[in-house]
Amino acid sequence: MSKETLLNVCNTDNAEHYTWSMFFYKIDRRSREQPYKFHKVRFKNDQYLLAYAKSLMDSVNKFQITPIEAVQEYDGANTKVSCDEIALNHELISSPWTSFV
Repeated sequence: MSKETLLNVCNTDNAEHYTWSMFFYKIDRRSREQPYKFHKVRFKNDQYLLAYAKSLMDSVNKFQITPIEAVQEYDGANTKVSCDEIALNHELISSPWTSFV
């Protein structure tokens, strides 16, 4: 993965090529089987969600992706001007990710 890949993903010109849905999730740590509860947010007009997605993508691009200098594999000691890439099968996130999905 590279900075260019992240910039391409957050390009607002591509936002109209996707179908957007918004979900909020809540973590219930008392539930052993499935700690994540999902709630779909419905909009009266689909254009509201598209406008929100474009605004969110623009903000992520401007404030989070543009300032980084490099994408590095996660090692716990990367600098603030780099982006950590962590694999889905990494021991830190494999169990929570499997429960979330």
